[in-house]
Amino acid sequence: ISLLSIPLTIFLISLLARTVGKEQLARLRTYQIGIVMPCLMMLINLLFMLKAFIAWCPAIWIPIILIGLGFGYLWGRSSKLYKKGDILVIKRTVMHLGFWAVSYSLTQLLSVILPATIAAGGLATMFFSTGSSIGMNSNLILRQKKMDDEQGSGGDRRAGPMASASNAEFQAALRE
Repeated sequence: ISLLSIPLTIFLISLLARTVGKEQLARLRTYQIGIVMPCLMMLINLLFMLKAFIAWCPAIWIPIILIGLGFGYLWGRSSKLYKKGDILVIKRTVMHLGFWAVSYSLTQLLSVILPATIAAGGLATMFFSTGSSIGMNSNLILRQKKMDDEQGSGGDRRAGPMASASNAEFQAALRE
């Protein structure tokens, strides 16, 4: 299975690298999904690995997820978030790619060095990755809300002009 994951990993890296420096429409629901899905997957995995979770010092999981949250928050700061006309745009930087590389390396390292007999390696990577995802997406949501509040939309993305921007409107704003 690990040999099969190599081409997938290379493909995902190339997709991520292609987003660096390109403007993309910033959508609140994308960040919300980025918070909910890792939490849901973590809960599902915990159900299957409950014995390993309990057997390997449960007190360690909270610091691991907190470290992931802090790392993810910094990772979120590496993306530029700004307005282009009435549309909120995000641009991934090279630093964003660097944070991803560090996150990927740390999760791989944790899975190698922690005892596999109790699946602690997998749980540690899951907690760190979940924390990172929550931290990064929360950072982007908070920054987006702050920009909306400064504009005077009260932070309600559904009511603001940026929320209703279609792909065509986004493309037109990019050409301006």
